[in-house]
Amino acid sequence: MRKKILLRGICSNVRNFIRSSISVSCVVLFCFPSFVSATSLLDVYLQAKHFSPQLKGLHNQYLADAQVVPIKDAELLPTLSLSALISRDHYRKPLRAKVDYHDINLKLQQPLLDMSAWNQTAVANKQALQARYNYVAAEQKFILRVATLYFKVLEEEENVSATMAELKSTKVTFNAISQRFYVGVATRADQTQARAQYLMAKASLIDVQHKLQQSRVDLWAISGKHYGSLDNLKSNLAFNKLHNSTVNFWLHKSISSNPELLAKSYLAMSKYSAVKVVRSDLFPEVSAFINYRNVKNSLADRFFGDNASFSPFRTGFSFGLQLTWNLLESGGTIARINQAAYQYGAALMQQDATRREITKLTKQDYLKVVSTEYLISAYKSSYIANLATWRSFYAKYRIGTISVTNLFKQVPKVLTAHKNYISAKYTYIQYFLRLRLDAGELNLHAIQEINKWLTTSRVT
Repeated sequence: MRKKILLRGICSNVRNFIRSSISVSCVVLFCFPSFVSATSLLDVYLQAKHFSPQLKGLHNQYLADAQVVPIKDAELLPTLSLSALISRDHYRKPLRAKVDYHDINLKLQQPLLDMSAWNQTAVANKQALQARYNYVAAEQKFILRVATLYFKVLEEEENVSATMAELKSTKVTFNAISQRFYVGVATRADQTQARAQYLMAKASLIDVQHKLQQSRVDLWAISGKHYGSLDNLKSNLAFNKLHNSTVNFWLHKSISSNPELLAKSYLAMSKYSAVKVVRSDLFPEVSAFINYRNVKNSLADRFFGDNASFSPFRTGFSFGLQLTWNLLESGGTIARINQAAYQYGAALMQQDATRREITKLTKQDYLKVVSTEYLISAYKSSYIANLATWRSFYAKYRIGTISVTNLFKQVPKVLTAHKNYISAKYTYIQYFLRLRLDAGELNLHAIQEINKWLTTSRVT
């Protein structure tokens, strides 16, 4: 009789554990509302951009490379030069005189025909555009890295919450089975298995907590700031961001807008213009000039006078055309032309290789996004189905048709389905960000769009 009363009390305690712990852990995953100020993805990106020395260095390098354009443009504009010479000479024999001499020369020159300078200007423009798209590509990769680290923190936070729920559930299971073992209703093997599951859940919690800390450290390293909380994903977020677009649609975007491919295209264009620059050495250069010269010599003035028509020391203007033409260079020009042509061919091959790589990545990332959409739907359905099964088991347990052991066996299935759903969500976001990177669309506007996927405050 005493054993029966004790067993009834233990079962009542187990039922209370289930109501207060397992239901909460499986359905709401132990989330207790405490709304605090959170940081959005846009805020983190702007902070990281301001903090990153690598990105600042690349931007300064881009600005430096862009200065080649005005430098080459200046070679087509007129130049004005001034030279002056003033001296005093002392002679003892035979004149015993002091001679003052000055020579002032002012020259204005304008290139009229300089094919090399014209083609160098074209090369400079292509190189500036190449530098611009290289910087854009680096900036978009930086955005991908920041967004990846941001969502990694959110994923690990959800994994910690799910693992805490699993730990609490296995602890309740172990306590319940231990009480059943003490009254002789459960076996030693059942107790040992429940304890092993509890210890495994505890180890898993430590592991995911360490991963969360590591992801927070990585986010701090790139942004230079610690964040107490981050905006969370909206619970009703729809994972259908492709909007039924086809792979050809994204391929067209990648071929026309990918900054790495555009940089390689402008590299090939600059190499083609470089061939023209070398070929320009075969043509003459013509420039016009106007020259003003003022020369005075005190000794010549003493003998000839300032107005003597035969005096070489006078003031005057001169103007004319200057022709420069390299007629023979012993084959050096032809060799340089061939060298530039080979470099142009190599640049074309680099462009083609980059185009093929971008095409491959775009197709792969598109297929990954599409397949992950189905995975999210499947894992969500699995989570809902397992949760409904657990509720059905719980109802049967309350009326005594199944044992508590069978009830607790359903709990890991619910938690595993929930973890799979969490992983699929953030995997989808990662693949979608990479697809936007392939298409050359991962910019500030894209960050603002993705920021709308988040809540303005999160539950901790």
